[in-house]
Amino acid sequence: MLSDILVAADATKNEHGTFFNLIGAAVAFKSYHKFREEYFEIVEDFIDKYNLNFNYPVLKTADLTKNVPTYDLSDAKKELVEQILQSEQISEIFVTETYIKRSVNYLNKEMKGVSFARDYLFQYYPIVPLWRYYHSFHDNKFKHTVIDSIQGKITKAWKYVGKSSSMVSVIPHGDETHPCLSTADLICGYVSSAIFPSYKQNIYESLKDITPAYVRTESIDDAFEDHLIPEYKYSLKPETLYPHPIVLVKSNELKPKSILPETEVFKKLLQYAEKCGGCVVIADLDNHHRILNDGDIIACMDDAAFKEMYQIQQLNRGRDFKVLDLDNTHQLLEDS
Repeated sequence: MLSDILVAADATKNEHGTFFNLIGAAVAFKSYHKFREEYFEIVEDFIDKYNLNFNYPVLKTADLTKNVPTYDLSDAKKELVEQILQSEQISEIFVTETYIKRSVNYLNKEMKGVSFARDYLFQYYPIVPLWRYYHSFHDNKFKHTVIDSIQGKITKAWKYVGKSSSMVSVIPHGDETHPCLSTADLICGYVSSAIFPSYKQNIYESLKDITPAYVRTESIDDAFEDHLIPEYKYSLKPETLYPHPIVLVKSNELKPKSILPETEVFKKLLQYAEKCGGCVVIADLDNHHRILNDGDIIACMDDAAFKEMYQIQQLNRGRDFKVLDLDNTHQLLEDS
């Protein structure tokens, strides 16, 4: 399980014709464990109401867009977000929106602000609402910080978040693994689809009456450039912050990476990881084999993958991670 006192963040690109900005949401919890129970009850009722075929009730905005009939979609999104945000276990919601108007210097490369936001800042934008949350609520520092997937370079905002947190967890597929990140994603999706134009005051007016939580919104623009543009060329290295147990999913034969996350076995692995407080990631051996440790799992989707991963295991006998073929992966899921 994740910590009971935590703050979680996610982000989205928000495009309506020529209008573009980034939306990020940080959500803080009084008791995440109590919220988690409420979340599952709400989502399971929602799935039944709309007759949705989901193997695991942790939903992100894209799940709704793909599966809810279009004639119900806007009402369903609004209904689910409003029900979740009624929880008394949510203490604060901090939403940021960003549009960079003027050109910026990104690692000695001059580029338009909108290009920087769309192509670079978005990769690590969940950090921005967290930075502003910790900057604004000094008494709430040193919580467990939970972030959906990020990549990119080190910024002042990232350093501020890291030094303000008791622990940081970066979770691949986090918005479909853990309810805290699902909630942050759903808020971002709600803001980008239901609120236009999505400026800070409009966001605040739309959220403040549908939740007992304290709501704050900010526009983060050129004035904050020094915290948004990387100071160094070094990578964030998110894999070093994955929560254990890590479930590394390896497939040699299923080439399109978009297929694997939609399979039943992948969804069940997400459920397994949520119960254990861990994460699921599609294997990138250059970055991942070195972080595997006791209790972690490599789930192999085909024989070629199993043969390769067994060799990795034999080269790392001092670290007690398991390599499972597909049959044993299914057995693990049935027994858990």
